[in-house]
Amino acid sequence: FASIAGDFRELQIQGTLITQGTQSSPVVFTAIADNTVGGTTFSGQNAVQNWRRIFFGAGSSGSVVEGALLKFGGNRNNEGAVHLAVNSENDKAQAQIKNSSIQNSPNSAIFSSFGDISGDGVSLSQNAYGFHIQDGACPNLTNVTFGAGETLYHPNSLCGP
Repeated sequence: FASIAGDFRELQIQGTLITQGTQSSPVVFTAIADNTVGGTTFSGQNAVQNWRRIFFGAGSSGSVVEGALLKFGGNRNNEGAVHLAVNSENDKAQAQIKNSSIQNSPNSAIFSSFGDISGDGVSLSQNAYGFHIQDGACPNLTNVTFGAGETLYHPNSLCGP
């Protein structure tokens, strides 16, 4: 994702997103300034400020993010690199996350407001917080791993200790 001053890029899902990466060949969502993927691009730029999120909104059912690597997303307060949000619990956003990694979010890796998050084999590392659940159900994830010193839940999250 590239950024123009004041214009933060995001991928909005109002239907279904299916990624089919593998551990050795993941589907990568990252900032254009991230030189760890795809070679040297915009040297000297701050990768954290380049993209906003993958936004699952109303009508986003059946989405499966599998074998993906998400880096530097969730660059605004109260947002996540993976962001599920709708206006009421009657119109939930839904996504499965499988065998994927979310890294380097300056806020939360996963944010949800009336979202339905499920999955298996999720790795979270170097994010300010793993989860920020504002409304609705807590994520139904198994085999979640965290980086050293990772803070699992945002202080205002409905889920957590």
